[in-house]
Amino acid sequence: ENLGMHVGFIAMMDLTRNTKISFQPMLANYGYKYKTEYQWQGNTNLHYLAQYHQNLRMYEFPIIVGYYFRAQTWQPYVQGGAHYAFVSSSNTAVAVTETITSGVGTNSIVEYNSSVSSSSLFQKHHMGIMGGGGIQFLGERIHIGLEANYRFLFTKLNTIESRYSNNQVVSGYND
Repeated sequence: ENLGMHVGFIAMMDLTRNTKISFQPMLANYGYKYKTEYQWQGNTNLHYLAQYHQNLRMYEFPIIVGYYFRAQTWQPYVQGGAHYAFVSSSNTAVAVTETITSGVGTNSIVEYNSSVSSSSLFQKHHMGIMGGGGIQFLGERIHIGLEANYRFLFTKLNTIESRYSNNQVVSGYND
């Protein structure tokens, strides 16, 4: 459900035989879904369901230093570096269903959808560090690899001030 994508390139330079520095700018699109559901029961029952689909687009600029172990065909490596990201846009689609049931069995269903910009919820600039590793296949003219990285941000994606600032995105919540 929570699909995203990264598109970018790698510019790499050898510092030593086994140590390389790389610049890996990319465009990242993160998608995630979540929901809020609650109900009240009494003479009139209310069931409220809000489903959110968030898309966050970022430009990311990591600078990474890696140690590449000597190998003939398969080459493992470890790496670490600094990370800067810029949030360019964010959109949120919200689908809300409210079902009201009275004590005599009468149902009232209200459904509404909206799609709004949620860019105001996020800080624009982010910095952090990253580390990871991987393995790559060394062909004659191409290298194909698989890697995993962990990123730690020094900044938060949003602040308490901005978190509840867009009622179209966070309806039903007040600070």
